[in-house]
Amino acid sequence: MKIATLIPAAAPERRQVPVAIPTRSEAEVLAAMMLSEPGLDHGRLVGRAAVALALALNARGYGLNIDLVYGAGLLHDVAKGQPHHERRGAEMLSALGLEEIAAIAAVHNDAGSAADPALAVTDRLGEKDIVCLADKLFSGPRRVRIETRYAEKLAAAGDNDAARRVIFGWRARALALKAMVEQAAGRDLDTILTAAKVCPPEPPAK
Repeated sequence: MKIATLIPAAAPERRQVPVAIPTRSEAEVLAAMMLSEPGLDHGRLVGRAAVALALALNARGYGLNIDLVYGAGLLHDVAKGQPHHERRGAEMLSALGLEEIAAIAAVHNDAGSAADPALAVTDRLGEKDIVCLADKLFSGPRRVRIETRYAEKLAAAGDNDAARRVIFGWRARALALKAMVEQAAGRDLDTILTAAKVCPPEPPAK
């Protein structure tokens, strides 16, 4: 089943048209069908944050697709709770014909090579980088700092050295990606998100 058969309420004129990247209203219709209420709340926050970051970069000469970053932010966790939820979610989205959103969902859990310090400064950030970073700024509906997010994961890992090494890698790449976005945007994340009225930052640790 393709998404064009699922979204007549959002855009009847697009029902028989191949939809590669849904509009925001179409993505909302689909999300309401596929996500739990907590998942919908989280997805909307990630989507709104991703849009705010993308707009900040577009103001500096980027050409990021706003519908794509919102749709991917909203739908990135469609398979949350299932084993390997990133891969499973990508499969579900791909089956609907949403290949570009599926590609982002497949890698949203880790900043990956996008934040590799070895990258040249001329390498440009893409939609998947923005969605990945936006996801790291929320734990469910709660705004968190990246350091806090991974401190919680490290605490949960306990003495499992292998798990801790993976988490340390995630944290390093997420922080590197944050720095890249802030440098490219010319503003820090808190300033961007506060101006967009997405969510206030987590209070600093005492």
